[in-house]
Amino acid sequence: MSLRSFLPTRLVLNPGCKSIQCLRRQGPSEWTTKRSIQSTSQTRATVVSEPEGERTTEMQRVKKDSNQTAALFSIRPGQLYRSRLAEHYHNQMASDLLYMTYELPAGYALDGSTPHRADGRALTQHPDPISKLPQWDPEDPYTRNRPPRPPKGGSGSLPRRPPSDSSPENLVRLKKISIDIHVPEAIHTKKELLGAIYLLQLISGQPDRAALSTDQLSKLFRSEGIQISRTKDKSTTFKVRTGMVCGAHLEIRGPKMFDFLDILSTFVLPRLKDFNGFALPPVDAHRRHAAMVSGVVQIGLPDHAMGLWPAVEESLENWPRKYGMNIHFLTNATGPGASDKARALISGFRVPFVRPQDAKLER
Repeated sequence: MSLRSFLPTRLVLNPGCKSIQCLRRQGPSEWTTKRSIQSTSQTRATVVSEPEGERTTEMQRVKKDSNQTAALFSIRPGQLYRSRLAEHYHNQMASDLLYMTYELPAGYALDGSTPHRADGRALTQHPDPISKLPQWDPEDPYTRNRPPRPPKGGSGSLPRRPPSDSSPENLVRLKKISIDIHVPEAIHTKKELLGAIYLLQLISGQPDRAALSTDQLSKLFRSEGIQISRTKDKSTTFKVRTGMVCGAHLEIRGPKMFDFLDILSTFVLPRLKDFNGFALPPVDAHRRHAAMVSGVVQIGLPDHAMGLWPAVEESLENWPRKYGMNIHFLTNATGPGASDKARALISGFRVPFVRPQDAKLER
């Protein structure tokens, strides 16, 4: 072991000379030393020792700067204005929807009285829907260990649930808008997906992101809600495996949600050719189906509607192809009649709905 490794001195490198100048001896608690590193050019490179206190201060300063930088990039601009449709909902639609969707609680009459059963109990409680399901005889040894019977009425039917109490707190409102663009060509050629991603950026009100790096774009996609859609099942007929890229998905919330809905009802839908409104479900549709109690309204736009968006109309000839899209309006309504409440809400934002037979008569 070399004697130089035991010298707690400050080593200074002189590139023109191979000798090492040693300064005055310092205490081990004040200075820390490191061994010299022999480089390939036979030049002795040494690390200048620093006091422990100064090194700790420097590390704290670097950590503080990194925290400030992270906090700076996490800043998001606040809301500068309130959307026109949001004002319309709070000032006019809320009271109308509360009147239209009000449901009288079970056990109460229109005059305010509370009817009673024959045994004297008040009819203020909803019956348990689980108690109405058919059950096996527990005394029968052949059916004692069988699983419970499923509800009748179809695979998608649900047991009857009591309607939610109508109040301003649980009034039907729009939570988010989901947009899906299906690109079958992206299964084999991933670059076909770039046009769909850029289209979602334009119609959602995002600025130009061409100057950002790949990492910044990936963070932007995660923060703004843009995601890559992948297949869930495999199909040998279409040569599709599970997890393959098949499209793009976007979720919009907050003020941008109302701005998107305003542009859709003002510029896109009125200029669609041969469009009278979105078809309502038939009258004899199953009201207990899962799609009828979820509170979600789905509409579809054809590919020729892409050029009607103001952000795309100016550069439509530069696009390699046109994309259609499916739009889902997700509300907070659940239970029986939730889809009807959701359509009443969306129709208040000037999105028309018509019966299939009415649409045929108009044509």
